[in-house]
This record gives sequence, C-alpha cells and structure tokens, in this order.
Amino acid sequence: MSRQERLKLPWNAALRHQLAAWLLVLLALMGSVGCSRTPDEQALRDAFDAMLAAAEARKPDDFMEHVADDFASGKGVDRQQLHRILIVQFMRNQSVSVTTSPLEITVDGKRAEMAFKIFVTGSSGGWIPERAEGYSIHTLWRFEDGDWLVEFADWD
Repeated sequence: MSRQERLKLPWNAALRHQLAAWLLVLLALMGSVGCSRTPDEQALRDAFDAMLAAAEARKPDDFMEHVADDFASGKGVDRQQLHRILIVQFMRNQSVSVTTSPLEITVDGKRAEMAFKIFVTGSSGGWIPERAEGYSIHTLWRFEDGDWLVEFADWD
C-alpha cells in the first residue's frame, strides 16, 4: 500500500488511541526537559535511553553494553540468557516499539535504583503490531569504570 493510500484510510478508534498515547509520551518528555537533574541521574537516563534505542533498533549487543557482567534477575535470568532472549525476540519481530512511564530514580553514591512501567510491541513487518506486553520493572544499577550498568532487574 502506498503512502498516499495509507493517508486516505479512515481514522479508526485504535489508531486515534495510539496517536493519543504517543502525544502523551511526547508531552511528558517535553515537560521533563526543563527539570533540573543531578549529573548522575542524567547519566542514568542517558544509559536507559541508549538501551531503549538499541531495543527499537533491534541491536542486542548495543543494549548489552549497559548490562553488568554479573547481571542477575529476580526471574533467574543471567547476562548471557538475557542476551539470548533479546536475540530471539529481535529475530521474531521486524519492528519493536517501546513506551515507558516516567522513570523513578534514586541515586545513592555509586548505586542507583530505577523503577518504571514499560509497554513493548512487536511486529513481523505489518503496520499493526501483532504482539504487545506491559511490565512493571525495578532495576538496580552501579557506577563502574565511568558507566552506569544494570546489575539486577525484576519485572511483573
């Protein structure tokens, strides 16, 4: 279907809801631009944003650059297993989209906690996502050799 044909499609309710969700995310991001943050909190946000970009670009190695060598999860997943999970998911989905709630970050020296909700959609190339999952995620980070790395994650 050409771009012109897609533009002529009627705006159904699902599309309007999706557009509204993206607008809310953009407004939230724009609202957070003016907030002052500590350098550590901003560095954590930058690492998180890099991980999201890597996920949406389907680049598991780039994602894993921000995961500690001794990573563990509350679900029994270690770093190597996480890497494999990402590879499989990226093979299954030609496109991946990630939306998050505002990040709740607490920094204590060289350690930090980050909690957020995430909604991930995947598609094998079609216009409408075929898979979608939502999770509440709690992560622990540590500052090591100039970088913030995820050392623990748990999700519901």
